[in-house]
Amino acid sequence: MAGTTDRKWGDPMKIMLVGDTHGSTRDVKTKIDIAKRIGGIDRMVIVGDCGLWTGHEGVVFIDEINEYARKNNIFIFMIRGNHDNTDWWHRAYEAARISGATSKGFAYLRTNVLIAPTIHAWRWAGKQFASAGGAVSIDKDYRLEYERKKGIKIWWDDEQLTDDEVNDLIVGMGGIKTDYLLTHDCSDKTPFYGRLKPDHESKIHRQRIDRVLKGLNPRMHFHGHFHTRYEWENMVVSENGEPHYIATFGLECNDDPDSWGILDTEDDSFVFATDM
Repeated sequence: MAGTTDRKWGDPMKIMLVGDTHGSTRDVKTKIDIAKRIGGIDRMVIVGDCGLWTGHEGVVFIDEINEYARKNNIFIFMIRGNHDNTDWWHRAYEAARISGATSKGFAYLRTNVLIAPTIHAWRWAGKQFASAGGAVSIDKDYRLEYERKKGIKIWWDDEQLTDDEVNDLIVGMGGIKTDYLLTHDCSDKTPFYGRLKPDHESKIHRQRIDRVLKGLNPRMHFHGHFHTRYEWENMVVSENGEPHYIATFGLECNDDPDSWGILDTEDDSFVFATDM
C-alpha cells in the first residue's frame, strides 16, 4: 500500500481496532495521537457507524480525519454500520473499484481513508481477515419521522447484512482458515445482560452473524454497535460436530475508555485500552 511504513510483506503488525466513532472528528484525531504514541501502528479499523453522515457534516468529517491521518502516516479503514449513509458508501466504493482506486479490496474514499464493501476478505501480515457490515436501526421510526420533517435522509432500507451476502462471504472464503472477523453487529448468543435488542429484526440480523461465525470459524471476532465493552468465548459447533471457541470482543464508542484496543498479529493478542 502506497504511503505506509516500510514493513516487509507478511511481517507481524499492530492494528488499532476502534468502536463506533459517529462522525466525531475529535475522537478519531485523539486515537491517531494515541496510535503514534504507542508506535509501530500505521492502520486503524473502525467497525461501523463511522460517520459517513448525510450532507456537509459527513464530508467535513472525512476530509478532516483524512488530513490528520495523512500527516501522521496512519491509514483509516472503515467497516459499514447501520447508520452510515449506504447511498454514499456504495456509490463511492463502486466508483473507486471502476477507477482502480483500491487496496486489498478496500476503496479509497480519500488518500488515507478507505472503505470496505459490505462483505469482504483480505490478508494482512500473513493473516486472514474478513468483515461483514450492517445492523438494524432500532430507532428507525425516529429516523423516518426526522426525514419526513426535515427532508434529510438518515435511514436506509439496505442497512442490514442480507442472507445472500452471508452466503456469498462463506462460499467466497471456500473453507480458508479465518483468523480475524470484524463485524458491526454481534452474535445472537452474546450474554449482554439486557443489552441485546429483543425486536424480531435485530434478532434475525444477529443470527446472520452467527451463520458467518459458523461458516468462517474465526480465531477472534470484534464488533461494535452496542457501545459496550465485552469479552467472552463464543462456542460454535462446526458441520462435523466439533466445537470451536471464538475469542469475542465488543468495543465501546467515541471517547469511552474501551472504545479501542490493539490487535497484535504476531501472537494473536488483543488488549483493551484500559488494560494497557
